[in-house]
Parts: sequence; C-alpha cells; structure tokens
Amino acid sequence: MDKASAGASAFAGAKLDCDANGKLEWRNPEDGGEFKEFCTVGGGASAEAGAGGEAEFKISFSNGKFYIHAKAGLVCGVGATGRMEYEVNANLIWEFVQFVYHKVKDLRQDYALLIDERAYEYFCAGLAWYAHHENTDLNAAYEDIHASTNWWYSNGYSQQDIPSLITQLATEQQIAKFAPPPVRGRLIEILRLAADGAHKTGNEELLIQCESALLTLLNHLQSRGADYGVMLRSMTLDGSVIAEAEGEQKLAALGDSCPRVVAWLSNKDSSLPQYAAINTPVRSYDIA
Repeated sequence: MDKASAGASAFAGAKLDCDANGKLEWRNPEDGGEFKEFCTVGGGASAEAGAGGEAEFKISFSNGKFYIHAKAGLVCGVGATGRMEYEVNANLIWEFVQFVYHKVKDLRQDYALLIDERAYEYFCAGLAWYAHHENTDLNAAYEDIHASTNWWYSNGYSQQDIPSLITQLATEQQIAKFAPPPVRGRLIEILRLAADGAHKTGNEELLIQCESALLTLLNHLQSRGADYGVMLRSMTLDGSVIAEAEGEQKLAALGDSCPRVVAWLSNKDSSLPQYAAINTPVRSYDIA
C-alpha cells in the first residue's frame, strides 16, 4: 500500500457528521459496526508545525492531546478543499484507542501509515503506564506524557508494580484487548520476570497470578504474523527492539514456572491465523 492511499484506507469505515459541532465517527467493530464518535473538530493542533503534512489522514500528538489531520475532500466529500483538524477530548480517549488499535492491526502493524512516529511512541507509553497504575485515568498518562515516556525508556520494572498490573489486567478488559503489540510485549516481559522471580522464591500465589495475566495478554493476540512478531521484538524493559527468536526464547524459558505459557507456544501455529481479521471484534483465542 502506498502512502498516498494509506490515509483513505485508514479512514475506511469512518464518516464526518457535518453538524454545527463537527465530529468524526467510525464503524466500531466492537459495537456491531455502529458509528461511534472518536474526535471532534478543534484547532489546537495548529501548535504542531507541519502536523499531518500532505498525508490524506494522519494522527499527531501535541500538548497532552492527540489530533487528527485530514484532507477535507476525504472527510467532507468530493469538491471540498483544504484540511480539517480534529482533537481527541478526554471523554473520547478509549474510543480513540480502539480506533488506532484496529486500524494499525488492519494495516498489519505498519503504524506509520496512520500515525506519526512520536505520536505512536506516546500512544504506547501512555497505555503501558496506565496498565501499571490502579485508580487513575488513561488521560492522566497523556497529560503528563513526559513521566510516561521516561518510565517507558527507563527500565521501568519494579516488583511493587506487579500487583497493580495484575489487577488492571483482571479488571480493565480493554487493556488486554486493545494494547498494541509494543505495549503487549513490554507487559509480557515484566510479567515474565515477575513469574521467574516468584518461581525462584517459592511464591506460588504470585506465580499463578503472573501466568494467568500472561495468558490473558497472549490469548488476545490476533495473529501469529505481524501482531506476534512485533510483540516478540518488544519484549524489553527500555523500549529497545530485539530479535523475534530472542523473544520467543524468553517465553520458552518459562517451561518450569509457567507450563501453560509453553503450551500456548506449542499450540499457537495451529490456533492463531497468519493474518488478523479486518473489521471484526477482538477475540480471545483461549489457546491454553
């Protein structure tokens, strides 16, 4: 897919509601394909010089908020000229997360066709930070994006964070469902280390909780192709990238402590599709 058509592809299934309040909606597969609002017209993105460039459709980040830039002809129809700018308000953040997750998945993780690199970095860092903090709000992670990104790149792993992460995964279903592969890889690496530590110290209760959380994240992978590959490459604590084989070796090394994770590895090729289904709800494959 070339970049000229990528914006139109990303926008497929979205529409502009041309009322006085101007809003952008998309057909959310999680809600039976109903149109759901995920951003509204706003001019705050003007502070980001050159945001969106000449792309037909692009997401950027500025001053604690995500913005969408689109050619008017794409969202308003043939004959419209110029560009439109939308902002994601606090009450729409989870709808926006679902939009980005699904569109990047449908692009087989080629996120650069939809969202600029820095914005995707912030998108992932904020979600990962939120997964470790109970009794908070996802918007807080983006409003204080420097704290989130500092954590993302600073070997952010502490044993005291594990109970909160386990609780969040058990109670906040949207984390396991809509965490993109870079976030999923980070969370899995943290849980892998926690499981290994629990096994060595004989903490059976924590070990069982870690294995369950690991399986929750693994079972919500949507393909054994791009989704799984990016997840494996993201199994680090500092935002760096490793080889897929190294990531898989890390999971396989849990054989003594988390046998169900190793069973998942053995069964994934026969259970997970090579390519993620497009425009369908996220499903749990319950492989192990």
